[in-house]
Amino acid sequence: MKKIICTTIFMLCLLLTACGKSGDITKLESSVEVAADGSSHVYLSESFDKDYYSETELLDMVGTEISVYNSSNGEGSIKLGDHKLSDGIMKLEFDFADTDAFNYYMPDELYVGSVGGAYEAGYDFNRSLYNASSSENSIGKKDLLKMENEKMIVLSGSSAVKAPGRIKFYSQGMEMLGTDTVRPLKDGLYFIIY
Repeated sequence: MKKIICTTIFMLCLLLTACGKSGDITKLESSVEVAADGSSHVYLSESFDKDYYSETELLDMVGTEISVYNSSNGEGSIKLGDHKLSDGIMKLEFDFADTDAFNYYMPDELYVGSVGGAYEAGYDFNRSLYNASSSENSIGKKDLLKMENEKMIVLSGSSAVKAPGRIKFYSQGMEMLGTDTVRPLKDGLYFIIY
């Protein structure tokens, strides 16, 4: 059953993944706003203009999948927020109570915790991160391992990410949109230290 739901959600997210230009990310593009406790707010926006697309069927499917998950994991683990179809653009908002709910429902992967915890969880630290205060300076695995108590977000995919505080370092392949917000330039696995 989980595999069916995950496949359905993966297809949904393929339909709903998009990138905007800049500004208020929660209104222009797909984004994830992460809280320090691991809860998150996800905003999806995508073209929904094919004749065979049905807003009612999509919302019924999403509602059923959320009910199934919440019945086993606690009411409110996943909530469907605002949703509307306007001018051929489908916009959906979700609230996830924790990373477990996010990781179960979304095709992307989310980790929120410490750098040391991410390393213990098996994330590959063989990468370079930019210093947010000077994109000319970067750090690598050796420097990352020294920061074991720093707060970190790891997210796969291509959604913009808003951290719960000022970003200190972020993966190469991302661009800064603000002091607490970065956006990947393409699909991948990204590290953010805040």
